Amino acid sequence: MDPTVHSSVHYRTKALPRSMIRRVLRNEQAKIYRRFTQAFPPRSDWRVLEVGTNGSLEEARDYFLHSLYPYPQQITAAGLEDPDVFESVFPRYAFVTTPNRRHPIEFHTVTPLLHYLPPRMYRQIYAAAGFEFFSKEENLNLLDAEQLLGLLPPAARSLAELAFHRFLGMKSNLLLSVRAEAE
Repeated sequence: MDPTVHSSVHYRTKALPRSMIRRVLRNEQAKIYRRFTQAFPPRSDWRVLEVGTNGSLEEARDYFLHSLYPYPQQITAAGLEDPDVFESVFPRYAFVTTPNRRHPIEFHTVTPLLHYLPPRMYRQIYAAAGFEFFSKEENLNLLDAEQLLGLLPPAARSLAELAFHRFLGMKSNLLLSVRAEAE
């Protein structure tokens, strides 16, 4: 297998037992989904953009938004991988969420603290540890709140609302919503 190709089926198993990871992820995903629906109560006329969808059929349980949202046909999913597998799971198919770089656990590799090192250093360690895909900036570019807001055009920043999901009492995920116009 090409070491630069992402294998979402296996990357989580390198650090912790799979059953523990599944339990924790499901619980945290449910909390994020509740936050999402509180901020944006589902409506059949709204479109939702999900960025960061993985393409693994074996990881279909991770498609929690598509499994829970009452209007899945209104979801547009985007990810790095070929969409064929995703489309086979969800043939009918924006609120943005991303892991917080400031949280001590990096959730893609489930490693603690390494991502606090300078990027060049932690990327070398990821590559040496078998996380070649995530060692490349184009595949994993962690953001903190200031960096995420900095991606918005200046005019959109006043319309943005940044919230946080907490894991282990700390801000683990950034939840960004941007209103179409000021209310």
